Amino acid sequence: WKRAVNYTKKTSTYHALLGCFHTLEREKHYIFSSEIASAAFHFLLRNDLKSKVIRKPEDLMGLRIGVVRGYVFSKRLKDFIKQNNGLMKIKEVSRFNQAIRMLMKRKLDVVIENPLVARYEFKKAYPKKIFNLLDGGTDFPNEKNKLPGGLFICWSRKNKEALNLSKDFEEGFNKLRESGRYNKIIKEF
Repeated sequence: WKRAVNYTKKTSTYHALLGCFHTLEREKHYIFSSEIASAAFHFLLRNDLKSKVIRKPEDLMGLRIGVVRGYVFSKRLKDFIKQNNGLMKIKEVSRFNQAIRMLMKRKLDVVIENPLVARYEFKKAYPKKIFNLLDGGTDFPNEKNKLPGGLFICWSRKNKEALNLSKDFEEGFNKLRESGRYNKIIKEF
C-alpha cells in the first residue's frame, strides 16, 4: 500500500488509488471521488453481551477489547484509550483471526473491525460455524460529526488524464446511485 501511495503521489505513471481514506495531507496530491464505500470500524461483541451498545468511549470501560496492531481508529477513541492507559483492558493482536479465537475462548469481550471484513475472516477460518458476533456500534464520529472509514478513489494530481477520468467516474457513479443499482450491489456483497 505504501508503495502504491508513493507511486501515485510522486509519478504520473498511475491514475489513482482505489479504496483510500481521506486525509488533509492527501488532498495536496489527490483528487477525491465521492465516497465509494464505508470501511468504518465497528465494535463487535460476543453474542452473550446482547444488551451492550457502545455509544461513547466510556461504554468500553470494563470490557476486554481486541484491536489489530496498526489499525487506525478515530481520534476520539485513541485519545480515550491514551487517557485511560492502564484502566482499559486492550489486547493487541497481529491478525484478526487471532482476535476471533480469543473471543471464542472468552478471553475478549469485544473486537474492533469492519463487519464485512470480520464476517469474511470468520467464514474463512470457520466455514462450518455461524458468524454470531453482535454489532455494538461504529467507531466514534470526528469533530465534524463524520464517521471515520469512508473509502474513496484518490486520483493522482500528477497524472494528466486523472482529472477527466475522475469526472467520468463521478458521472457514472451518480447514475448507479440514482438508479438504485449501487445499493443493490452493496447489499449483495
